[in-house]
Amino acid sequence: MIQIFLMILALLSPPKLNTLPKIDTMFVQWKDGANKEQILSEVSGIESVNHYSHIPNLTLLDMEDVSSMQEALTKLASNPNVEYVEEDLWLTVERQSLPPNDPGFSQCWGLNNTGSSNGVAGWDMDALGAWQITTGDPSVKVMIFETGVDENHADLNLDVGRNFTTGVVNGIPGGSPTNSCDNHGTAVAGCISAKINNQSGTVGIAPNCKVVSAKVGIAVTPCDGSWNGQTSWTVNALNWAIGAGIRVTNNSNDYGVNSNAMASAYAASRNAGIVHFASSGNGGTESIGFPARLSTVNAVGSSARNKTKSSFSSYGSGLAFVAPGQSIYTTDRTGSAGYSSTNWVTIDGTSFSSPYAAGVAALLISIKPNITPAEIESVMSSTSTDMQSTGYDIFTGWGMINAEKALKAILPPPCPADINNDSFVDGLDLGILLSNWGTSNQTTDLNDDNFVDGVDLGILLGGWGNC
Repeated sequence: MIQIFLMILALLSPPKLNTLPKIDTMFVQWKDGANKEQILSEVSGIESVNHYSHIPNLTLLDMEDVSSMQEALTKLASNPNVEYVEEDLWLTVERQSLPPNDPGFSQCWGLNNTGSSNGVAGWDMDALGAWQITTGDPSVKVMIFETGVDENHADLNLDVGRNFTTGVVNGIPGGSPTNSCDNHGTAVAGCISAKINNQSGTVGIAPNCKVVSAKVGIAVTPCDGSWNGQTSWTVNALNWAIGAGIRVTNNSNDYGVNSNAMASAYAASRNAGIVHFASSGNGGTESIGFPARLSTVNAVGSSARNKTKSSFSSYGSGLAFVAPGQSIYTTDRTGSAGYSSTNWVTIDGTSFSSPYAAGVAALLISIKPNITPAEIESVMSSTSTDMQSTGYDIFTGWGMINAEKALKAILPPPCPADINNDSFVDGLDLGILLSNWGTSNQTTDLNDDNFVDGVDLGILLGGWGNC
């Protein structure tokens, strides 16, 4: 078996691609109704077949060798029942690492900006206001695509991680680092779920939600910030996430090139109710990375504490919004491992603004479990704070995300039985409810069970009078 490698960015500069050998695994996207087994029976050189359980009509083929793969690619590409075929790519992406700075810095300005260090007071995500509503539900899980997370870190809320680097399609338990350079994931995780009120270290934006580490890469040694992996490892992780109760994902990486198979996996998982976030990249140019540039993924740029776009933050059409991404105080691998000699680190990059956005989505799900990805994206965009031109712009998207405003936007009204919003529950509201009796009308379904019945009538009568 030829090992297939994908060197992936954690913090991006423009990729440099090299000419590399062909490989022997490939994806097939079938059209609806295709007789997959019959078609594959006519293809020689197949070692194994995996039909993804949660990504419609996507198959991973493991071929005997490069020659048989090339023949299969040609044969299947001409079949009218095939949407596309794609190699499990082998490529090299190199980047300029953004090293951590000022490891003793202990103020999380992105959560509560007091104006210190030339910051603009109040320019933050309004975490303190958000936490008056919720600090997150432990049942809400955010999966991050990484080289591993330190699962022994006492300042992190984590669920059991999953390792996809062995090639097992559904992965195996365990999402920890495996070498001395697998550092990036622990810093990303802290932005989401570093614990609150534990008298230690830092705090994440959704401190009571849980991060699930999806280990889809192994860092290059000696450390240069890049990591090795396979396209299929990320596709496998997305497929697994659909059946594992994951509600949010974060990908603080740029894969350098497009992958149709990964796009299919992102689309299928979003259709299943998972909302996705990815870092826009650190090239500082009008070029959003992949997978952030997918329409099914929210691209997140970086803001500095002084209310400006970070100079390194990549931008362009499709950028969703920005979040704090400079001088971010977060968790580091414990002991002598990691970026610093302590268990915490201060670090820069869109790699850290993206998980902040993912954490805000987790807070929204915590108070409204049935909220859809489209609704999450809409409320986060509409409650963001403008930075440059009014409304949307390609440099900062809809602006800086605001956790408190986003949560307040989806809170139920203080008087839910006031159906006509006249600040009084009376016969007018009763008439509206009765006219929708037995339906799933959202306005009159006061207990959100998708049916207007006696329970809703009881709520209305219990709130009779002035709101």
